[in-house]
Amino acid sequence: FPGPDTPWLIAFFSSASCDRCAEIAPKVRALDSGSVTTVEIEYLKQRDLHERYAIDTVPLVLIANDEGVVL
Repeated sequence: FPGPDTPWLIAFFSSASCDRCAEIAPKVRALDSGSVTTVEIEYLKQRDLHERYAIDTVPLVLIANDEGVVL
C-alpha cells in the first residue's frame, strides 16, 4: 500500500460497476492528508487484493493504523 510513513491508511475497496462506490470515492479521497493515506482498490484493476483480503462486497472502507491493525 502507498504511504507507509503515514500513521493511518484508509483502503477503499470498490468496483467500476458499483454506483454507490462512485458516490463514496470522493468522500474517501477528501480524507487524504499528511497523516492519512487513502487508496482505492478497484476490483477489476486489483482483483488479487480483493481475493487476498476476502473482500466479497463493495463498497468497503477499512481503516488501519501504522502497525497494520484494522480498526
